[in-house]
Amino acid sequence: MKVFSLVPSPTFIGAFDYRSVASLPETPGCYVLSNASSDIIYLGQALNLRSRLTQHLNAARHREMTPLGRASLLSVFCMEEPLSLSAHERGWLNQCELCDGVLPPLNKIHAPL
Repeated sequence: MKVFSLVPSPTFIGAFDYRSVASLPETPGCYVLSNASSDIIYLGQALNLRSRLTQHLNAARHREMTPLGRASLLSVFCMEEPLSLSAHERGWLNQCELCDGVLPPLNKIHAPL
């Protein structure tokens, strides 16, 4: 599934690098890691987007080659209400699974209900 097919659409798209991550707010939100063709490799949520995505940059797992390639793009949907994070992430994961028949390559489990 492509990032631009997600509903609701991410509000920020940039490179998956330290410079882009440093420009993100320290607010709750959901995020997508994708390859250069916008194929979704990982979906996640965070109470602090900047901190969580910095952790991903420092983790070797999210720099590994997947069947869809390496994560090179970052897409973010910022949220005011952290209580809806899990529902938003779950919605995106369900969209991916309905479209592709499987979760994104680096997602191992579904988001909590």
